Amino acid sequence: MPLRSGVCRIWNDEKGFGFITSDDGAGDYFCHRLVVEGSNYLNPGDRVEFTLEHDKERRKYKVAGCQIVERVEGGAKAVALGLAGKGAGEKGGRGDGGGRGGGGGAYSPYGGPANPYPWRAGGKK
Repeated sequence: MPLRSGVCRIWNDEKGFGFITSDDGAGDYFCHRLVVEGSNYLNPGDRVEFTLEHDKERRKYKVAGCQIVERVEGGAKAVALGLAGKGAGEKGGRGDGGGRGGGGGAYSPYGGPANPYPWRAGGKK
């Protein structure tokens, strides 16, 4: 399979796996820590290049090999706060309300308002 590029969407460090979203929009692919070259984990937001193989048991494609192209320092918290890849005290990232979903001023992985759970405190009712 050809080399693809994408971004780590979610990573469960306790269980040692996560999912990579392909840049070509084909979907999310399962990635185990053993196939990450030079590391045994990814941070959500890490830019990666990967190859796929077909998992006959699950009848889906999964990541066969993965290289980190750009590491997001600070992991999910830095991505959520818009500080990913920035130095201390600098402003930047996705917290400016631009990009997918627009508005809000806070990062939302769902592409909509910052609080996808309106029944929780602070949400719209």
